[in-house]
Amino acid sequence: MQALQLRERVGCAEAERKAWERVGVLVAKRPAAGTGVHAQYDDANLIAALIALEMKRMGVTASRYAAAFCSLHTWLRARSSLDWPRYRVFMTPGQAEFLRSGDPTATALAGFSLDLGPLCARLFGDQRPGPLQRSLPLPLGAVR
Repeated sequence: MQALQLRERVGCAEAERKAWERVGVLVAKRPAAGTGVHAQYDDANLIAALIALEMKRMGVTASRYAAAFCSLHTWLRARSSLDWPRYRVFMTPGQAEFLRSGDPTATALAGFSLDLGPLCARLFGDQRPGPLQRSLPLPLGAVR
């Protein structure tokens, strides 16, 4: 997706998007290359932008967490987006760590913390597969 689509999906301003890209909060999957070749963003950037917006809402400066956002992008891109809602991210200015949601939190983990489930639900809706339903290859009249 391009920058406009990213901004529309997460609800951030162009100035925020540009600032976040400059400092490494957002990392384009394919950077812009001259006139007419726009940067392309992936779903990892959507999650990163929502986290940055949540930080802003809480008075935390996202740009101070650039190294943690780098870890976040690496972790998200290495996994299926279907797994993301099952985790909670703990971010310090130097790193991001992930625990399964609902697991006890280690006392050593401190910093900005957020469940990825609600962010994913906001962006992608409920992606959990429902119960498997298959039709039998029998005509209805054959069952009595």
